[in-house]
Amino acid sequence: MRSLENVTLKICFTEVFPYVVSVGDGITPKGMQGSIFTNITESMGLKWIRVPAPNNKWGECDINGTCHGQLEPLKQGTADIALGPIVLSNEVFTTLRSGWPTYFSTLDLLAGFKSPFKSRGHLGLFNLYPIPIWASILLCLFILPVLAKLLSRFGTIADRATLAEHWSSFMEIFLLECPSFQYSTNPMRVLFASWMLAAFVLSSLGSATLKSVMTVISPASKLETLQDILRVDISKTTIRTTAGTGLMDMLETSALEPIRSLAKKIIDSEGLTHPLDIGTTWMLRELETEKSVFILGCEVVFPFLYSPPSLKLQGTQGYTYCSKDVMGFYLSGWVASRRKDPIFQFILDEFDKR
Repeated sequence: MRSLENVTLKICFTEVFPYVVSVGDGITPKGMQGSIFTNITESMGLKWIRVPAPNNKWGECDINGTCHGQLEPLKQGTADIALGPIVLSNEVFTTLRSGWPTYFSTLDLLAGFKSPFKSRGHLGLFNLYPIPIWASILLCLFILPVLAKLLSRFGTIADRATLAEHWSSFMEIFLLECPSFQYSTNPMRVLFASWMLAAFVLSSLGSATLKSVMTVISPASKLETLQDILRVDISKTTIRTTAGTGLMDMLETSALEPIRSLAKKIIDSEGLTHPLDIGTTWMLRELETEKSVFILGCEVVFPFLYSPPSLKLQGTQGYTYCSKDVMGFYLSGWVASRRKDPIFQFILDEFDKR
């Protein structure tokens, strides 16, 4: 480690509270990312100088590979390490990761999702079947038995057999003879037949539910980039996010114009939704008809994916995903280096320990 004590790092950061700020000298980075960096490098005996960012952007890379803000000096080789937030597309992120070592202290990813309806979880049970099917189930379970019971009052004593006798008679006629019209008009046999039909429908329903719950469902149509979200026609589709989670505040106060545009789209489409509304039937129906696009941060997504049922949030399990190929990244921490010596690995190791 002593061989590194005389190394001076060239760092580049844009002052964006609370991620990176200076402490008066304009050189020492503090904040969410800066304080970790200074604590580690000082404990290693490392020194640094600040390379000013060419503009006040956090650090963007266009789809064509052009970088701005604190990432531009990295690309040009005039800086060793960059600190601070950054927004990337998936393609550029993959390119950067292949060439630059990276460390993320925290990672917030805006997840946009919409999908033709595929139910998962008990809160989405209603949507497994259309309304006519549910009406048929209701008919089998309630209306036909009640009707058969009422009709049985007008039947003869001979018709009022036990359930076991009806079962034996039913199987005998079903297996040995062709069911007759007379059989179907027997009130108590109508009752038993309706129960049999209801049992068949319920077993099919249970099988479909189990298959739905046990299957990991991916949305059919992904929103690949932030630009895809911004192109959504809000006259036809509501762009939704949850109120009270801090995500909307982050969008509205972003230093990046596309992120602020996303916040405006949400407001214009009246898309602020109470967190407990996620997973309700009306919201799932909107997903089914693609009337809604949901924007959630990963810190919002993952808690309700694994929350208890009492929170009424599990119904969206079939629609939520938080992966690198969804849309724009919002990284609340970024460290990158183009140095060829092992110093960056030492820094990464220290980051991992903390």
